Amino acid sequence: MSFLIKEDNDVVFIAKTKNAIDEVLDLLRTYHDIINSHLNEYIVKNLSLQIGMDGFSKDIFVKKCQSIGEIGCCYHSGVNCIECCSENKFQNDKNNKNYEIIKKQQDNSFLSEKKHHEVEYLANIVNQIALKTKCENIVDFGSGKGYLGYELVYNYGLNVVGVESSMKNVISSERRKNMLNKHQIEDKILKSIACHIHPDLIDSSESFIEDLKTNFLSPTKNNALLVGLHSCGNLTCTALKLFSKENYFHGVLMIGCCHNLLENKKDFPMSDYLNQCSVSLERNAFMLACQCPIRWNSEKQTLSKSILYRAILEKIFEDYQIDRSNLKAVQFRNLGQKSSTFKEYVLLVNNKLKTKGVCFKVEEEQIEKYWDKYKGFWEGMEEYHMVRMQLAPSIEKLILLDRLLYLIEKGFTKSGIVRLFSPVISPRCYAIISLR
Repeated sequence: MSFLIKEDNDVVFIAKTKNAIDEVLDLLRTYHDIINSHLNEYIVKNLSLQIGMDGFSKDIFVKKCQSIGEIGCCYHSGVNCIECCSENKFQNDKNNKNYEIIKKQQDNSFLSEKKHHEVEYLANIVNQIALKTKCENIVDFGSGKGYLGYELVYNYGLNVVGVESSMKNVISSERRKNMLNKHQIEDKILKSIACHIHPDLIDSSESFIEDLKTNFLSPTKNNALLVGLHSCGNLTCTALKLFSKENYFHGVLMIGCCHNLLENKKDFPMSDYLNQCSVSLERNAFMLACQCPIRWNSEKQTLSKSILYRAILEKIFEDYQIDRSNLKAVQFRNLGQKSSTFKEYVLLVNNKLKTKGVCFKVEEEQIEKYWDKYKGFWEGMEEYHMVRMQLAPSIEKLILLDRLLYLIEKGFTKSGIVRLFSPVISPRCYAIISLR
């Protein structure tokens, strides 16, 4: 895998990006009701009609979604990543005289296959950018338990300061570092600091930069790279804004995740262009962006039957004129697994609602009647889910293009979207990369 930098025509690229955004917007506007729907409301809102309308062809729809939602290997202006698909192994690592030591560290690092895949490939790219920009200091933004930092320090000899909101993760990171400290490289920094990361951090960025310099033990070293592996929600937005404001950062590489935590008009859109287009995405659309059709098909994943239970329950609440918002007080995760029948499911929900002071009374005979009436909707729900999920890549593409265009509008012409991981192993596989 290699990382090259080249100059492109900025005007042409901006026009190309806006055209790509417009194409995605046309698709999402056409299917607005589908992307903003939820399977919980499949029965209540009769969602089957959305894909059962005259003239709707599932095959044509799927092909159109795949064509428009495709980003490909790279989408760049001034950044070009050759052979960036994760199927390619790093020959330079295998030829390294320390490869056996590195492999031993990897085997003893307690990482899952997915996390190992992500950390290995991302660290290689970060190292290449560090060499290009002559940056030895790396700020791991939202560092979690410090997996990436460990790889960068002990296998590439870089200095890393992890910035993490969770003190629990900071402590875990330090404990893990001590457990794996057998191959320590002298004179290199690896530490995690607790810092509440939020959008207001931009307003106090000067003091934040000074804290970083102090932790790097190099107050006169005036550069670093800002990186993040699966930065949740608006963390990527904050990182891109921080990069655009502070010259201290010579480059940024962020892989976002948890799009469901984004807030419309606050975290999205970021670019002036999309703001002028009056674009908005509802929560259900952000949740849909987290889905990955490629992974579903590859692993032959299926819906949980509890989705049908919940949809029938929503119908019961509507028919009995019980405020359906009361259901928000229930933690539904794992309820389906604890229920062998729909009746058991309803009784479990009822018990939980009682603790919240909500009165919910339906005769068991009626519960059975509801099940008999709607259990046949299951196949339709599965089909609707698979059709709706085809729009997920286009929503994520819109989020990524918006962030890229934000950087281009700020004057960072060496910016791009690069696929670093296999989407089957790691669905959130795209990185936003920009160099100062």
